[in-house]
Amino acid sequence: GKVSAKPDVAYLNVGVRTMDKDAGKAQNDNKTTMTKIMDKLKSLNIDEKDIQTSAYNIWPRYNYSGNREILEGYEVENMIRITVHDVGSVGNVLDAVSKEGANRSNGISFGILDMDSIYKQALEKAIDDAKGKAEVMSKKAGVTLLKPLTIYEGNAPSQVFRDEMYNMGIMMDSDGERASSVPIASGELDIQAYVTIVYETR
Repeated sequence: GKVSAKPDVAYLNVGVRTMDKDAGKAQNDNKTTMTKIMDKLKSLNIDEKDIQTSAYNIWPRYNYSGNREILEGYEVENMIRITVHDVGSVGNVLDAVSKEGANRSNGISFGILDMDSIYKQALEKAIDDAKGKAEVMSKKAGVTLLKPLTIYEGNAPSQVFRDEMYNMGIMMDSDGERASSVPIASGELDIQAYVTIVYETR
């Protein structure tokens, strides 16, 4: 059984990567930019609980010349996961954080908050479909279909996402200027359920 539904929540994974010869300055620069991004998100009415740090990394960058390893500096990356409840505003959110200095993105995913109720609809469809197939098969086989002996629920709720993946690079045009808007299409999600029904026949 399959039910298609419009997503009502989006998850954005964006962040800031900075580099400097001094590790402390690289971290401070990163913190300054990330603070601006956080303030901008709050101004867009995104709750603090919907902003979560997903990764924070610092590593040295080396330049290899011949057999020599030369330390060029340090890179700092801070990634956050943003939950956006207004799916229609995703493009505006991405545009806003980019203008505040976000230069990293791990893409966008969409979801449905009340997944349980949608899955139950898919489950009902799956049962109806299984029953219909059993009736056709029993008729062709020349047997009478009686009551179900067992009903097995198949796999756990599965979602087939039709997402628009996004990379911060698309926010820069050929002249290096930031794009004025970010078109994002959320599409639909396919929620599937599987059942197996064993019938008694005579």
